[in-house]
Amino acid sequence: MAAKVEFEFDNCTHQSDAPRSWIEVTENDEGLFGMTLDVFVNGRKENEPPELHVQCVRDQWGTWIAFQGSGGVAQEDETVSFIDALIAGLTELKKATDFGTKAPERREVE
Repeated sequence: MAAKVEFEFDNCTHQSDAPRSWIEVTENDEGLFGMTLDVFVNGRKENEPPELHVQCVRDQWGTWIAFQGSGGVAQEDETVSFIDALIAGLTELKKATDFGTKAPERREVE
């Protein structure tokens, strides 16, 4: 079975019994190495797709990063990293919009 970790986050729905929201990162067997990142907001109904699906597949040349099953980024080894650029962009968004929130905890799932 593939390894999976989750990061739960809060989504303010103003409901006392708000459904759980989380990010799920799962290893898969595609290419030499692969991972998927799925974002679920307000729970998940059976067979419902995630709000966001990112798939990364590693091969001998680099990594292919696809979004929602459509086009993506071909990241060759020793080039400027798309994921690092994405983290840098998200960090800028966080600086401008994040006030007093807490970091999520990493939870391994069996």
